[in-house]
Amino acid sequence: MTFRYMALALLAAVVGCAAGEEPVAGAGADLVSTQDGAELARGVLGARSGSKAKIADVADGFVDTIESDRPGTLAKISLELRSRDPERVIAAKLLLDASIAGAVRSTSILANVERNTNIAPIEATVPLVFGLGETSDCVLPTERLGLVNGRYGDDRSGFGGALADTQDLVDTTNPNLFETLRRIDDGELVPDLESRLGAYYATRGYPEETTGRAVHNAIGTIYLALANYGQEKIGRVFSSAQAKALYMTPVESCASLQIATLEHRYWSDVAGEDPLSPGGRLGAMFNPAARDFLQQNVF
Repeated sequence: MTFRYMALALLAAVVGCAAGEEPVAGAGADLVSTQDGAELARGVLGARSGSKAKIADVADGFVDTIESDRPGTLAKISLELRSRDPERVIAAKLLLDASIAGAVRSTSILANVERNTNIAPIEATVPLVFGLGETSDCVLPTERLGLVNGRYGDDRSGFGGALADTQDLVDTTNPNLFETLRRIDDGELVPDLESRLGAYYATRGYPEETTGRAVHNAIGTIYLALANYGQEKIGRVFSSAQAKALYMTPVESCASLQIATLEHRYWSDVAGEDPLSPGGRLGAMFNPAARDFLQQNVF
């Protein structure tokens, strides 16, 4: 895992929670102030990585840009991710991705996206949409991946399935999550190939600037933010021959949008099969252009 990836992943998991301490209250709210929030993020990044200076250089730009534009955003995301409440966790993950994308592209986008999401119930959010730009001429795949024995998702469905999914909500500050990813990267662990970790396994080992590396980093970040929650059978997509054919291609090519299209179509199929699936609801909300943008500019 690169320092850049670790910084972003840690922002997803631990900003606002260092060594079990509660976040420092900001003026007028239970959020960390701009300065304290940025310092806390840097401190946690350094403490968890063992290389504070290197990671801080990478993380500072994201932390400062997000916090200066919308003070308290990262602390809000951290609190919601640790809430163990499914609706709040899903909305926080959506806001996290939008915040990172907004910091890369324009701070004005962050404010707009937060007004639309605002850590509200998922039904109150709107899809994050970016223009296709230079990738608009790409030939998009038409395959629908992940259907096995008549189902795209897992055996949990409906209200009971959504309730059962909550058992996968864990403490995202747990260092064992990082250790699990390291073991997969180092070839010490072969996970269930249909799981989220299976998707991480399928995309390991690709060089920098390739679509495979960008997707690998993105999957790892999602795992650190959500663990297994909402994973359904996403590993089927990333382990497929269609997906693997794209991994060695430069991330700045059409391959990034093509893999994003395959993934988005899978989550849309899961949502259509089970409207209460947390993975389907969250995955279908991010259109391929947004996924492509994050893969090319962040991961």
